[in-house]
Amino acid sequence: MLPRYSNYINGQYRPSASEDYLTVFAPAIGEACALAPNSTAAELDGCVRAAQAAQANWADLRPIERGRILYRMAAYLRENAEQFATIERRETGKPHWQPPMEIGIAAGYLEPLCGTLQHSSW
Repeated sequence: MLPRYSNYINGQYRPSASEDYLTVFAPAIGEACALAPNSTAAELDGCVRAAQAAQANWADLRPIERGRILYRMAAYLRENAEQFATIERRETGKPHWQPPMEIGIAAGYLEPLCGTLQHSSW
């Protein structure tokens, strides 16, 4: 049985109203690896509106608050690197070694943006 994914909108997983799913194929082997929702136009509009609202909220945060979020994002990437690497390998067909390296690089790009305050209580 293939994993079936939902839309992730505004911090919540939501099944598509269409109840129609698209088969996702692993390009390296050409086999089906997941089912993704075939979202409606209204759901896509909702995604865009949620992203616009999130941007407005981000712009209102103080720099130190943004830094704390970026710090947590970098830590989350590092802590879940293998899970992300597995998904990336399936989705793109990249060689086994490449996705973990890229995830580490992404976390490394975020860390300098966190500012100079490094505190474990974040």
